[in-house]
Amino acid sequence: INAESFHVPKHKAMWRAMAALAERGETIDPVTLEHQLRATSELGLVGGLEGIGKISDRYASSHHVMRHVAIVAAVAAQRRLVECCERLAEEGREMLENVPAWIDDAQRQIIEASAAKTKKAYRPITAFLHTEFDLTAKQGIAAKKAKEQGRPIPLTGLRTGLHRLDQMPCGLQRGDLVIVAARPSMGKTALAMQIGENVANDGEPVLVISLEMSGGSLTRRMMFSVGRLNAVKFREGRVIEDDMHALVHACDRISKLPISIDDRSGLSIREMKAVARRWRKDPDVFPRDKNLTGMILVDYIQLGQGDENAERR
Repeated sequence: INAESFHVPKHKAMWRAMAALAERGETIDPVTLEHQLRATSELGLVGGLEGIGKISDRYASSHHVMRHVAIVAAVAAQRRLVECCERLAEEGREMLENVPAWIDDAQRQIIEASAAKTKKAYRPITAFLHTEFDLTAKQGIAAKKAKEQGRPIPLTGLRTGLHRLDQMPCGLQRGDLVIVAARPSMGKTALAMQIGENVANDGEPVLVISLEMSGGSLTRRMMFSVGRLNAVKFREGRVIEDDMHALVHACDRISKLPISIDDRSGLSIREMKAVARRWRKDPDVFPRDKNLTGMILVDYIQLGQGDENAERR
């Protein structure tokens, strides 16, 4: 928490004074607090020495300090969200030049208002160094042991299910943007959906934003892929009983996979961001008690509209 976490002005002033004392390594008590507030001309704001004494008498124990901090942080977050929504409601009553842009910005503001922002956005490289050294050293030791024992090198990211591909980047890493590029009709969608299926089989949520094919077509492809079935045989009516059993089994497997599909064509980049944001915040997809990474597939990115084109549409 920080001074802005408090709503009452005298509490803000008192917090700033205590923070200044703590930063200088000085003891915080009614005497030093009075001196600090007097130096910043805020002693009258807090009610003088009497005001300091009232708070000192009421909150003398720090035994449950973390619980008190949690209460202040929760109420501050609630207040920020209310203020943000009130501001957006006022803006929304006016004529807006660019409604999609306003909606996207409103979603961003609400998400930011829901989270405490008490730290700087930038950090020195030393803040990352220890963690990355530890992870790199552990990865190197684990890989060496696996190689000596003849086992596959352990992955640090999502498993694509394609052994040679997994061994190169050690899986798909959190936060990575991976582009599958090839000439037309070379199997890019099939490859991406195969990777998505393998990731989902490992329990990780997958969102498919399909700008070209319908959700039904993608699902049908998965049915044939999972069931190891020949699509031509079904189209030509050369189906035997075993094929139908395999199809039922494939549908049962697919129904249990955490895969979601948005097959609206012509989405703008802003609209795709909004879809991804809602999906990532969905508690049914990402339960709080599970540390899931998730993967988003966009097929294919060149069909995404710029914001100007989306507005014309």
